[in-house]
Amino acid sequence: MASHRKPSCPHTERPCPQCQGRRRRKYRAWSAAFLLGAVVTAAFAAWNGQRLHRHLDEIRPYDNAAPCPPGEPRPWDCIGEVQATVVYIVDVDSKNQQRHSIAVRSDAFPTTKSIEVSDSGPLIDTVHKGDPITLTIWRDRVIALRAADKTEKTHDTPRDNASQAITLLGILITATALLMRFGIWLARNLAQIADITLIPALDNWKPTDIALTAAVAMSIAAGAATPLINPGRSPATQTLLTAASIGIGLIAGRAIAPMVIARLKPESHR
Repeated sequence: MASHRKPSCPHTERPCPQCQGRRRRKYRAWSAAFLLGAVVTAAFAAWNGQRLHRHLDEIRPYDNAAPCPPGEPRPWDCIGEVQATVVYIVDVDSKNQQRHSIAVRSDAFPTTKSIEVSDSGPLIDTVHKGDPITLTIWRDRVIALRAADKTEKTHDTPRDNASQAITLLGILITATALLMRFGIWLARNLAQIADITLIPALDNWKPTDIALTAAVAMSIAAGAATPLINPGRSPATQTLLTAASIGIGLIAGRAIAPMVIARLKPESHR
C-alpha cells in the first residue's frame, strides 16, 4: 500500500523543497512581525522622548519661578496671587459624566474663568457662590486656589511625572530587549534557510546574548534621556545615533575579542 506521508526533512541533509517552502513562508511571517515590532518600538521611543522633552521644558521654568514683585506690570513667568469671587460651582459625578470646576470672576481676567479641580479636593464642598477666593497664577494659568484656610492645586499645575517617565522607559527597554532577542533568533534561522554564513561574530551569538540586549537598552535609555544630555538634539536622532555607535562597538568588540584572547592565551604543552 502506497504511503501518503509528506516527504521528511532529514536534519543531516539540505531540507527538501516542500520543507523549504514551508519554512520560508513561516519565517516571512516572523520577519513581518519583527519589522512591525521594530517600527512600533522606534515610534514609541521617539514619542516618549518628545514627551519627556516637552515635560522638562515646562517643569523646569515652573520650579525656578520666583514670586512676583509688588506693583504692575508683573513678569509673565513669576508666581503671584490675585483676588477673585466665586461665581458658580460645577460638581457633577455621574456614571456618564464627571466634572468638577469652580468659576471665578477677577480683574485679572476679562471674563468669567472656569477652573478644573479635583472631586476629592478640600474646596469643592467648602466654597459657595459669592465667596472670596485667592488665585495663585503662573504665566497664564491658575495653578492653585485658596479659600477658608484651605489650598488646592488645579489641573493646570505642572507636575513632575518622573515616576511615569521611568515606568514608560522600563516598558520600552523590556520590549526592545525581547525584540532584539527575537531578531537574533530570526536572523540565524533565515541564514540557515538561505544557506549563507553571517558575520562570524554574529553567527556565534546565542539568542540570549546579553551584550546586544544591553546595547539596545542603553541606546533607548540614552535617547529617552536626550533632554537631560543635549536639549538641542531631537530624542529620535539621539536614539538612532546612540544605537548605531553602541551596536557597532559591540560588533567590533565581539569580533576582535576572540583573536585577542587567542593571542594572549598560553599554548598548552603536552
